[in-house]
Amino acid sequence: GHAADEVLRRKQVKFEVRVQAEESRRCVDSAAERGVPLHKIIKSMVFVCQSRGDEQGSHNYLHCMVPGHCQVSRSKLEAHVGCECSLLDPDRMRSITGADIGAVHPFVPGVSRRILDQRVLANETISFNSGDMKVGLIVKTEDFLDAFEGEITCADIAYCEEDDYTPVAKTFGISLSDAKYLVDRPNALDYFSRCVKEIGDERTNCSTIAKTLDWIRTLVRFASQNNSSIEVVSTSWMKELIMRENTTKYAREQALKAYVVSGTPPSLPQEQQEDQAVISRFVQQTLEKHADVVAKMRQSRPPASREKDKMINFLMGEVMKETAGRLAPKEVRKVIIESLQPSSH
Repeated sequence: GHAADEVLRRKQVKFEVRVQAEESRRCVDSAAERGVPLHKIIKSMVFVCQSRGDEQGSHNYLHCMVPGHCQVSRSKLEAHVGCECSLLDPDRMRSITGADIGAVHPFVPGVSRRILDQRVLANETISFNSGDMKVGLIVKTEDFLDAFEGEITCADIAYCEEDDYTPVAKTFGISLSDAKYLVDRPNALDYFSRCVKEIGDERTNCSTIAKTLDWIRTLVRFASQNNSSIEVVSTSWMKELIMRENTTKYAREQALKAYVVSGTPPSLPQEQQEDQAVISRFVQQTLEKHADVVAKMRQSRPPASREKDKMINFLMGEVMKETAGRLAPKEVRKVIIESLQPSSH
């Protein structure tokens, strides 16, 4: 008595049966066979979640239900339940729920929790299989929810590339994977757009967008290490940090970390007034170490400008590695170029 139609009958919920000509394993096929739009189809997936502190062998099985045009977002699901989740493989799925992949319906037994993606609530009616891949059921959404008698949670656990990521990628001119990163992390998209707004139109271009993204990833990392929210850091302070071009990345990271940990804004790192002598010393050491590159640069027929740029960037990278990125890149570049000028005597 575990088929979905039997459960609904027992709970006295009205439903409509659509017998399909063909078995359907994919949501698109189910939608076509039943004459129902794809977003009204319920896709069921079971994840296993092992929380820290669970003794081995005690598992939580999470039954996730999302609209047919969406996928379960692992990062949203993990944020919601507070532990790592992985999809059940077909054999374990069969032994726990008694159902094959494609035949998992909303009422399968053996799961610890059921989570319904909140987008489903926008539909007046929804459709799912009965446990038989040739039989589709259609039911009113509110009746469906009542049938669980409170044993179901609604949360934002899904994503749909077309609805969620493509518009963000287009708005900011960023890649789909960057858009996905922002959308899937709590508050990240909102924080990112506020930073971009703070920086202001006249200074916003591809490279500032890329830098802002980079700093938001760093902020997300620090906040999660510290179990706090990225909202701790004010966007106006963050804007100043992003635009402080001639301070080192290392000094800026330290300031950001201090802000996340203490919750109060530290003073921003000073524009680098690094002692010229220190920079010259490191540049000299690097030039001696890479005499072959220097010799190429000083040939009687100097290399083409693109080659030359590549060599300067290489030498710059070497100096920055030596000094763990603590020197101001602009200053280092200037000293390298000056040192490579043929001496005037």
